[in-house]
Amino acid sequence: MIVNVENMKKIESESGLDTFELMNLVGLKVKDFLIQKYEKNHKILILCGVGNNGGDGLVIGKLLHELNYDVKICLTHNEIKSKTAKLIYDSIDKNIMIKRKSLKNEINKSDVLIDCIYGFGFHGILNEFDKSLFEYINKANKEVISIDVNSGVEADGNYYDKDAIVSKYTLALECYKPFHKIKKDHNLFENLVLIDLGLNHDIESNYIEMDKNKFLENYPIISENSYKGKNGRALLIGGGWGMAGALGLNIIGALSCGSTYLNVSTDESCYPCLASRFLTCVYHPFNEYNWEGIIKSILKNNNSIAFGSGSVRLPAKNKILNLLLESVKTTLVLDAEAINLLSRNYYVLNLTKAKVVLTPHIKEFSRLIDTPIEVIMQNKFEIAKDFCEKHNVILVLKGVHTIVVSNKYIYINQTGNQILARAGSGDLLTGMITALTSIINDTYLATIMAVWLHGYIADIAKERYAISNFQLENYQELLEEFFYKNNL
Repeated sequence: MIVNVENMKKIESESGLDTFELMNLVGLKVKDFLIQKYEKNHKILILCGVGNNGGDGLVIGKLLHELNYDVKICLTHNEIKSKTAKLIYDSIDKNIMIKRKSLKNEINKSDVLIDCIYGFGFHGILNEFDKSLFEYINKANKEVISIDVNSGVEADGNYYDKDAIVSKYTLALECYKPFHKIKKDHNLFENLVLIDLGLNHDIESNYIEMDKNKFLENYPIISENSYKGKNGRALLIGGGWGMAGALGLNIIGALSCGSTYLNVSTDESCYPCLASRFLTCVYHPFNEYNWEGIIKSILKNNNSIAFGSGSVRLPAKNKILNLLLESVKTTLVLDAEAINLLSRNYYVLNLTKAKVVLTPHIKEFSRLIDTPIEVIMQNKFEIAKDFCEKHNVILVLKGVHTIVVSNKYIYINQTGNQILARAGSGDLLTGMITALTSIINDTYLATIMAVWLHGYIADIAKERYAISNFQLENYQELLEEFFYKNNL
């Protein structure tokens, strides 16, 4: 389960345990983890901050000392502000406490450092002392264990200081926090371990998770009495002079994910090469003079429609986008050039009756909302959530951890790798989203499933193919194998 700071506080308050009991419970569970990893001859130094996270560290140190471990504790800020932590401090053998002035010397002598400086309540920028200390720790080449979150990061994943502590193990307490799920963004821990505290709660998280079992549970099996178009009738509009390949990757993604009746509408210049490659699609080529009549005639009876991939030179692209926003009442997936056309004019999204899915990468999103990339990256979840709430859309913000955001939920994708860092991977994803949203009624769930599958297949591909010259066309074979092996 993934929860934000607000919900983690609710879980703690509803647990029936007071702060003293919670600190002792955390200390006990972490102590159990440590004694499984380290012998008594390891020199352990616990770094404690001023709050409850520091209190957790005091309990850990006390318990290890009682087991005759070689443990020392340092109050990194020379004080304790938490009343509960002060009670624990009063019960500790002061012989294991060290002064801050000797901290760097003790770091050098230690084998293991336990980071209990800041907890999930950290916000803002590190002060100069912390920056200097954390830099020293990160260069000390010691095994570091961070309790709950690494000091110097915001647990909700919006911000992490460049000097935040880097750990070998980060121990997530009771639930994962958003920070834990964006490892490829920050690379601040090597291993993530969930510590089950056994707290009773019925909190409903707004962070959604997806894995293979959940995908298979939600992908509908085609019944014996099914017919063409009953499962997955979709329409792809896109391509243009010199960009037929983008629409071709749309088609691969859609057909390979189960679209059984696929309409394709494109510039007449793209039609011959696509029609000779993909034989089962129903094509509706157009030009700058007849586009309106042709596209209007095929809008009905599609469960999902996608527009924008490879459409830089597509005739009447602005008018096509306006027509779709005015006419479509089902799922409308907007990619690439369609998103660029919306830049600084995205208020029109509030006027459509379509269930809009936007699929920008970070640069496209930056242009769309006229906000610097650096600002977005420091507050990605909040900015994305705010955008979706204001415009009632689903946002697929592509990156090393693609996020799928609605006006209520957030999904942080865990699949995928550098194989997808190549032109065309987004076009492939658009086709997959279009297919799954045409098959599954829940547009948000279907979009998450497509994003997960897109990355999952890349993880399989990484085991079989060279990374540097991987061809996205191989997705057709890899997806066919996935569906066959799982009886879909």
